[in-house]
Amino acid sequence: MTLKERTIKLKEAFPDAGSMKLGRILGCSNTTVKFHTNSKYRAGQIKKNSANIKERIAKHKFILVQHLGGQCVECGYRECYAALEFHHKDPSQKIGRGVSDCLSGNFDKALEEAEKCVLLCGNCHQKQHEQENNLVTNSVQGL
Repeated sequence: MTLKERTIKLKEAFPDAGSMKLGRILGCSNTTVKFHTNSKYRAGQIKKNSANIKERIAKHKFILVQHLGGQCVECGYRECYAALEFHHKDPSQKIGRGVSDCLSGNFDKALEEAEKCVLLCGNCHQKQHEQENNLVTNSVQGL
């Protein structure tokens, strides 16, 4: 039986018992008891964690953008850091999806990945990939 199942069963058996008492019986924290027995608490925690992750991603990206010069190396765009993207100089060095995979976790890993990159705005990044893939550049031909 999982901790969640034991917690719910114990809460049903002792509906008046507080989360501290149930936590002591189960050998876990009162927060764990609340998480497993109160859907409103669980939803609140998920929203809080989600907000914290988004905030951490934005903070990490801002720092990394500044570390790489704060502007597109091709055109000099720097108005909105969210529009700046990390482009790997050597695609074979890329881990997973690149810097974006590292932003929510360990900052040192994100920094290590970002140092393999140059900073490009969204438009220049797409142009760069077109050129790398030998696709039509600058205009759509044949229309």
